[in-house]
Amino acid sequence: MFKYFYFILLCISIVFPTNSSRIITTFDYPGEYSVSIYNSLNNELVSKNYFETDLSIDIAYEHLLLNGNDFLFLIGGEFMIGRKSSSNVAFHSIYLMPMLKLLDKTSVFLKGGFSFLNTQQENFFLDKGLMLSAGIEYSISKNISMAISATGYDLFNEAYITPDYTSIPFIQLGLDPQLQIPDIDIDMKYTKFGISVIYGF
Repeated sequence: MFKYFYFILLCISIVFPTNSSRIITTFDYPGEYSVSIYNSLNNELVSKNYFETDLSIDIAYEHLLLNGNDFLFLIGGEFMIGRKSSSNVAFHSIYLMPMLKLLDKTSVFLKGGFSFLNTQQENFFLDKGLMLSAGIEYSISKNISMAISATGYDLFNEAYITPDYTSIPFIQLGLDPQLQIPDIDIDMKYTKFGISVIYGF
């Protein structure tokens, strides 16, 4: 799904050719993510595990949709190059980003969108979720800026079991034999802190 977003960004760039674009390189500090498992019937926490991550580099492309002088509105996509960990995961995101200029060279921004998990582990139980980021940006020159930000990812999934329809309760309910019943809720959370170099063109 993420690969189609590049096509959408290309189309937006064609529709808004006079608007500026930016390339962002972000260096993320080592951190950790957590995976929690809940009983879906009573939302009781079954287990929670933490996994450490190494330093990673993210590359993002952003395109300006609205320029209101002190208020900007952009659309972007971010690709995480490497995030080695126990499960070797990486988070790729698509997002919308409003930005508000506070001072002559200082702005604050908020990013919100969808995140897609990439991992070398086969049949990984999570693949998508939400992302939210906030930060502050300082303009060094017309085309070069620096930013610091914190980004949170929340990936979630319902795992299903195949029930035994030969048991009396399922026969009495007349359930469809192809029906699957949620068994557990899996929740993966990760927060990263990064320093970015931004080049506008």
